[in-house]
Amino acid sequence: MADSTPPIPAVSPPQADSSDSDGGGSSTNGDETNNLWYTPVHLLEAGDVCLILPDFIQQLQDMDSGLTQAEFLELLQRAFRDANNSDGFHRLSDIVEENRWIINDAPLVLTDRSTGTSVMKMKITAKLIQLIWLELDGQNWKSCQEVKKECCFREVVGQSVEELLDVALSFSSARWSADHASQMPTIFDALADVLYTIRELTFSSTEFMHDVVAHVFRKMVVDLRGMLEGTTSDMHRIRECAIHPATVLLVRYLEFFYRSGDMMQFVLGTGDWTIELSMIYAWASKLSEDAKAMFPAKGQRYIYILNNMDFVYQLKY
Repeated sequence: MADSTPPIPAVSPPQADSSDSDGGGSSTNGDETNNLWYTPVHLLEAGDVCLILPDFIQQLQDMDSGLTQAEFLELLQRAFRDANNSDGFHRLSDIVEENRWIINDAPLVLTDRSTGTSVMKMKITAKLIQLIWLELDGQNWKSCQEVKKECCFREVVGQSVEELLDVALSFSSARWSADHASQMPTIFDALADVLYTIRELTFSSTEFMHDVVAHVFRKMVVDLRGMLEGTTSDMHRIRECAIHPATVLLVRYLEFFYRSGDMMQFVLGTGDWTIELSMIYAWASKLSEDAKAMFPAKGQRYIYILNNMDFVYQLKY
C-alpha cells in the first residue's frame, strides 16, 4: 500500500425493520409505532483491513524467547501500551470516530439522538473488540493466549469495555414511562446483542460485564412493569370487546423476547426468574384492576378479560 496512513475499516449502517419475518409487523391494534432494530453485531462489515498492523505482530514474534513467563508478559504489556500511544494498531476510538456517519444516518425514532448514538457506539465497539480478539486468535505463535488475556484486552480495549458498561448503566438509570414503549425493545436488543457477541472472549471483565448487563435488564424490566401498570384506558368509552393499552404493550414486548430468545437466554441464564412471567403478572394485575373499575357486572368483566387474553394468545402463537 503506497499510502502510509493506516486504512480505517468501514462498518455497515444500522437498519430499520418495520415488520417481522411473517409480515405482521410490530404494530398492533392500530398502533403505528414500529420498533427499530439496529444491525446485529455479527452482520456489521469491517472490510478486509487488519486492525493490528503486521509490523507490530512481527515485533511481538521477534521478542526474546529466553525470558521467563513473568518477564515476557511484562514486555508484552509494555509493547501493547506503547502501541496504544502510537500506530501499532487501529485504536477503537479512532475507528468509531471515523464511522460517525453511521450514527448520524441512523433512523431517529428513539427517545432522543443521544440514545441512538449510544446504541451504535456500543455495537461498533463490540464488533471491533471481537475483531481484534479473532485477529489475535488467528496468530500461530506460542504467546497468543497470553497476549489476548493479559495484554491486548487489558491495555487496548479495557477503556472501551468500560465505555460499554457506562452506556448500559445509563439506560438502566433512565426514566422510562409508557411514552417509551417503542424505545425500550431497541435498548434491550442492543444490550443483548453486545453481550452475546463478546460471550466467548474470556478476558477478566467478561464476568463482571455479564453481571452488570443482567442487572440492567432486571432494572429495566422493573421499569417495564411500571409502564404496564401506568397505562390508562378511557373508562367512559370502553366496551367488552376493547383491547387494553397494557395488552398492546405486553404483546409488543413478548414479540421482541421471542424474537431474541437465544440472546436473552444467555444474558439472563436459566434461573427461576423470567422476564415473561414478570410482565404477565403485572399485565394480569392491571387488567383485572381496570376491569373491576370499568364493568360493574361480572359477565362484562369476564368477557373483557377473556378478549384481552385471546388477543395475547393469538399474537403469541
